[in-house]
Amino acid sequence: MKYKVHLFPSRISAEVPAESERNIAAIVKGLQVSYDLADKQSLRGWNYNLTLFLREYVLSSSDRMSCIDALTQWIFFAPNENVSLQSKLLPNLITLIKKAPTEEASDIKKLVKWRVYYNELMKTIQQPSENTNAKINGHKMVYLQQLVKHARVYFTSTTNGQNVIEEIMYEFIPKLCPHDYANLIKFQTLFALFLPPVDVTDHEQVQSVEKLLGIIEKAWEWIGSNDLWEYQWFSILKRIAKAVWKQRGPTLWNDQFLEKIFTKILSMLDVSVATNRSMTKLKQSLNISSLLADSHVKSTKLFTMVAKFVVYSISEASMSADLLLRLLELVRSYYHPSNGGTWTPKLASILSCVAAALEKRKTEEQKLQAELLPDVALQRITKALFDISQQAIRSKDSHMKESGALALRSLLWLNPSFSQTLIPSVSSTLESSTSPLQAISCINVLSKICFLVLPNNRSEFTDYFDDNMTSLLQLLQLVLPGIDPNDSDKTRNTLAFFTNFATLASREALHSNQYHQLYHEWSFLFMQKLLTYVKELAKEDLKSMQWKIRDCLLAVASAWNEETLVACLQMVTEFISSHTCNTAKKQFGMILRVMAQQSSDSIIEKPVNVLVTSLASNDGKFVEEASKTKLEWNLRLLAGLLEGLSAEQIENLKTQLSDIVRTALGDSSSKEVFKGGLKVLEAIFHRTSFFYIIPDKNSKVIGTMETIQPHWYEPGAQLTFPYELLDSYLQLSQSKLNQVLETSTVQVEEASELTERQQLERTLLLLHSLTSHAGILLRNTTEHPSDLVIPQEGFPSVIINRYSIGKHFDDSTYARREKIASMLLQISSLVGSSSPLLSASISEQLSSVIHTFLQEGTSVQHITGKEFSYNTQKKILTCPLYPEGATNEEKQLPVSLLMQRVSFQIIRRMQAQNLYICTNDVHEKLIQVQYKLSLNEYIVVRRKAQSCFTREYTYLFAMQEKLAAQVLNNTFGVDAGSDVNQLKGNLYIISSNTVMNIITTNWKLQSSLMLGILKISALFQRPSIQKLIYSICTSFSALFYFPMPIKTTTVKAPQFALATEFASAKNQHEIQSKENVSAFEDATRCLLAFPNTISWRDQVIRNNFLCTMHKRRDIPLDPRVLSLFMAALSSDISILRTFARNAIPSIIDLYYTQQLTEIYENWPGALLPSSTNTDNKDPKTAPHPLDGGVFEVIKRFWTDEEWLGRVLVYFAEDHHIRTEEEEAKGLQGFDLSKLPTQLARIASHLLGASMTIEGGVPSD
Repeated sequence: MKYKVHLFPSRISAEVPAESERNIAAIVKGLQVSYDLADKQSLRGWNYNLTLFLREYVLSSSDRMSCIDALTQWIFFAPNENVSLQSKLLPNLITLIKKAPTEEASDIKKLVKWRVYYNELMKTIQQPSENTNAKINGHKMVYLQQLVKHARVYFTSTTNGQNVIEEIMYEFIPKLCPHDYANLIKFQTLFALFLPPVDVTDHEQVQSVEKLLGIIEKAWEWIGSNDLWEYQWFSILKRIAKAVWKQRGPTLWNDQFLEKIFTKILSMLDVSVATNRSMTKLKQSLNISSLLADSHVKSTKLFTMVAKFVVYSISEASMSADLLLRLLELVRSYYHPSNGGTWTPKLASILSCVAAALEKRKTEEQKLQAELLPDVALQRITKALFDISQQAIRSKDSHMKESGALALRSLLWLNPSFSQTLIPSVSSTLESSTSPLQAISCINVLSKICFLVLPNNRSEFTDYFDDNMTSLLQLLQLVLPGIDPNDSDKTRNTLAFFTNFATLASREALHSNQYHQLYHEWSFLFMQKLLTYVKELAKEDLKSMQWKIRDCLLAVASAWNEETLVACLQMVTEFISSHTCNTAKKQFGMILRVMAQQSSDSIIEKPVNVLVTSLASNDGKFVEEASKTKLEWNLRLLAGLLEGLSAEQIENLKTQLSDIVRTALGDSSSKEVFKGGLKVLEAIFHRTSFFYIIPDKNSKVIGTMETIQPHWYEPGAQLTFPYELLDSYLQLSQSKLNQVLETSTVQVEEASELTERQQLERTLLLLHSLTSHAGILLRNTTEHPSDLVIPQEGFPSVIINRYSIGKHFDDSTYARREKIASMLLQISSLVGSSSPLLSASISEQLSSVIHTFLQEGTSVQHITGKEFSYNTQKKILTCPLYPEGATNEEKQLPVSLLMQRVSFQIIRRMQAQNLYICTNDVHEKLIQVQYKLSLNEYIVVRRKAQSCFTREYTYLFAMQEKLAAQVLNNTFGVDAGSDVNQLKGNLYIISSNTVMNIITTNWKLQSSLMLGILKISALFQRPSIQKLIYSICTSFSALFYFPMPIKTTTVKAPQFALATEFASAKNQHEIQSKENVSAFEDATRCLLAFPNTISWRDQVIRNNFLCTMHKRRDIPLDPRVLSLFMAALSSDISILRTFARNAIPSIIDLYYTQQLTEIYENWPGALLPSSTNTDNKDPKTAPHPLDGGVFEVIKRFWTDEEWLGRVLVYFAEDHHIRTEEEEAKGLQGFDLSKLPTQLARIASHLLGASMTIEGGVPSD
């Protein structure tokens, strides 16, 4: 077992710690034992452990094989099938197979069987949509396709005397019948999916491929124009062409075949020079998208496959290059900007796709150190594409312009000399053009080609670097007006160009005498333009653009030297001080914070001292008698600048900063000044209390293991200021809260006062800042054990390994958390009372603070902000990036690699400490408060608390079932006079996926839900209540996927579980199955007990619940349920009839996709004889035998002429009612063609036999 290369480059040969070896051994054993015991709960835990492990380590061969085997058993051979669980296991199986090294291929071939994958995929495709959640089934189908794509390289033949390609051909080709479009497309797609790579050194496989090419040539013309049909054939041809190229084998097609293919490509472009595509397209009513998840093929995806085939087929012995040049010459005139039409999107796609395919092939050949692409052909093709691309970027069509820009990027990589023509051309267009669309197109091209023309690490670009650099620096100023508040598209493209330029340009070049002045002047103008843009932009647009602005500024500022930083920082502070724009507070703060983080302490120190002096307080008052607005913005400026100071510098200013914060928070008349003080307080906590990942300073060599492995810098021993600040404001919050709860008003100086409500609001704002921005000071890892153990009766405990990185704090840390929890509970005591203190805004704020506290107070945005401090090698938060005395050779560790490692550790720590909420008394009380707030009378409070409650509920593993039962009891234990607002709050919580997921896995909770819904539906007829009921029914039906097991069993012969474990688990399965059956039967009986005199809406709800429950094969069908739906067929309510017609085939489970018949095997145009075993049926999908009671119900209804007559009459009315418009036009007669077909279908499902209804059908 090894570390992953991209995370630990210097540790590849190092030994992995013994602890990690034990972890993977436990994971493998856990997967194997959980399969023997059919323990899905344990499996979820071990699967999660495996996911975490695969992120960091490379498994040994034996561990990989064990994991693949265990996951294969669970996914394809488990005794209790579970579609949702399969969808969670498949990603890990894909990762294990995808990342397997070449030397393990022989072992994997023994475990990978293509027929197993094929049977599972066919079962998923044929699964009736009524019997499973479409979303979950769709996820499984996507994962299965990905698994086949990565595993097909390991497919081997299962039949003697046939190679694997021939075997798969004989499985699928006989099923291609042009008379059945749906199955034709389905089996062609499956054939393309399962066809393994070609080994051109195997003579038998080569012969099979030649036979396949002949079949493709004949079958292609069956369908004239269908993207999916053509995409699959081209995908097969591309894989064959790439295999021939990579293995340097002989060309497998002749010139005649290539001419036909290029003629086909020309016809696909729909230009007038192409032959008329007269063949009929597949009708839109054909539901191809339901066959496979990847069935919708867009134009770009199709032509990507076409381009790859064309490019990989180019060789000295092939005429593909000549045919491609002829094709480009034929369509060249259609790329002219004035020549647009229906063909434009397809021409745009093939332009960018061919250029990208050429670039990819050339890159792969460089890696293989083999020049297989003929130089003459390459030069001719790239020149033709370059000329066309210059026309394309000036098109009026956005897709064509984007494709032209992408094509130019690839062509410049292939031929750097094109930059000498392209950049002057773009510059000329920008100077002369008055069209905004032309400007956007040119800016887009510049942003695309930056990464090619700027770096000089490729010898091909060395000759052009100086010219390109000078031209682009001049273009920077020319493009600056692109930052336009009235044109968001132009602004996005402009910022992207600036970002790419600043990120990729050489720092040494920008700081050199030749280019420094140009970049310095442009930077100053850029900041002025950016600040003006932010000030003038509308508030709703600021939210969508702020991350683009942030990314651009980060890139630009990281390339500044000290002179530019000082000038721009001074200009920014002056601009913000003089333009107090309330709508752009957050954006101005973000700009200042980014610039401060890029600056050194010496740059930030001066403006900070100026602000601190101007804000210095005396006897609780600010020195300057400035306006409240001026004070607020000065405080915000100070907060932004503090983000660039080191913790030690802030420690030196602690006296002045403490006075400023205390004065601002004690201001009695201005809420804005109070919030400004909070910003300063939060900035201090960010810089002094957050955890930082830094290299080990004790190491003398950068590339060693100790340096790559970061350690954690946390406050405590080094700094005392943040703890002192936190303690003081915890004490202040407590005293203010006591005053609010004990007195009526709070007197302050200047004869002004705060009401109790205002003081309570400020207390909550202060608590929110403390919990969210000083979270690391409140963290106690004793609440986050390294392993989370969930005990299970009758099964092994689920152990979820946690990587808790951090140290244990002393008791004082936990005491601080208890103080905040105590204050929150004090305020929460007002919830539910008629206290006038709890306004809507205060209740909403209380919900937010509780949520932050339960989520452990980690602010993700501030963590991710710290990553960008690694952009420069000048400074990293509070310590140098490299140890003192490091040589230049020792500083070669890529900053990007360190950033990736930092990001990985941050994410791992976040998952470790925030994935669950420890269940203790305080947390139980707070979650109950959150639940009460979710039932509040104010709708804004309910929405906020409901959102917080459902998110917290996800991580409260130990309380989930208890809370779900509590919500159901409170919801359905109501009467007609109950509070409607509380009922709405409960219904909203139930409809959430987090709570509904728990309900659908517990039969007792399901029974309570179904009966309760019917109760409140009858009591409350208000539309808002009925809408929530509908949402719950929809959510329940969607998450109640098939098969939701009632009876569960273990495997017959355990291989890994102990005898005692197996016996205990088997006994527990029997007990659980009996309880499930009892709850299932009770729910069915209670639902059937409702009379048909209830409202039609309640009948629909009841019938929906019954249909959802009884769509299963593992228990006999209840005749009473079938009788209810048969009677509904003749109901006078249309919606009940429609529901019954869909429900009857579904619950009887006789409606399947038809099995293959002789038409697919013996029709005269068959391409291959059949060797398919069509009698192979999966016993898990076979329907349960229908007992005598069901047949009695069918016989009783079907022989009732009066019932059948009503069914026919209502069916005719439902489908063939003439509208008033049709009657006015004098239309006579009805088209009854649908009626016999539909009735025959129902009869077929009921009686298991084909029927033909003849004769007239009454229509009155």
